[in-house]
Amino acid sequence: MIAHPAPSRGIPSLLAILVVVSCKGDPARDEAANLVRLASDLRDAPNHAKRAPLDRLASMPCSFPDVCAARDACIDAFRHHVRGMELGASLHASLDGSAPDAGTHDSTALGIRLLEMNVEIEEANARMPLCDEKIASLRVAHKV
Repeated sequence: MIAHPAPSRGIPSLLAILVVVSCKGDPARDEAANLVRLASDLRDAPNHAKRAPLDRLASMPCSFPDVCAARDACIDAFRHHVRGMELGASLHASLDGSAPDAGTHDSTALGIRLLEMNVEIEEANARMPLCDEKIASLRVAHKV
């Protein structure tokens, strides 16, 4: 009969420690993954329904500088986008007769709102690449 050495108690203990450490998670990665998900939800929402996902993104706490920078860049870009879309919907409602002020087509007021809508959309378009860049950097840095 061949005698087998007694199993070492050190290996199971080491495995238990590795399992516990790996299950703890990485707070920065978790935060980055949450931001990526919220930004994706916002991007995927139809234009008329972006306000709620924007509010969820804006209320997301952050504690890591790269995550906060990405969150802030995306909030900045999407606030302009959402404001532009809301102004566009308001203008459409005024012109098609479904808004309370539909009977009063003050061309100067409508022109100002149209200009403001265009400015908001242009600002969103100018700021969106920074949001995209920071989200891409988070994906790489935190493997999300």
